Amino acid sequence: QGATPQQIDAQCDQFGGLLTAQIAALGSKPAAAVLNDVNGVILNSGMSADQLRTTSQICMASGYKTDNMQTALAGALLLPALGDRPVAELVGHHLQGGFGTAESDDMAINWYETALGALDSGSAPVFAPDQTDRIEVLRQATLKLSGVGATATTVPTSATDGKLPVFSLGD
Repeated sequence: QGATPQQIDAQCDQFGGLLTAQIAALGSKPAAAVLNDVNGVILNSGMSADQLRTTSQICMASGYKTDNMQTALAGALLLPALGDRPVAELVGHHLQGGFGTAESDDMAINWYETALGALDSGSAPVFAPDQTDRIEVLRQATLKLSGVGATATTVPTSATDGKLPVFSLGD
């Protein structure tokens, strides 16, 4: 509280540096191994899970806002290690597109499967929770990326019926 956006960004830049080794390992280690390494950081942080979760969310947003992929990835790695496994989808997107890490479809698939496993086990979706077909879209896209089955014609269409969302902002 009381920190300026610039101060938050500066603190989050430091936060991003805490997971340099884990981010570097994204292209060579499976998701479970990277998350195990992240758990070591969590255990040595001296912070509660709630504090780390809040910090991760704030710093992930800061990283995306400032285009600092190291910081965004740090948040995206800590959240699944803290139990928010569906956030692993974000790490998959980073790996698939080469955003802040080396591009690797194989490793991206592993992170997507981590997110899908959590969703299949009943975890709440992080993105578009009201789109009931979104999980199947992610599954089909992951299968297509892996070269197994799935063609563009088998991917379900979105249930939004083409309308843009309307937001009402309070005073």
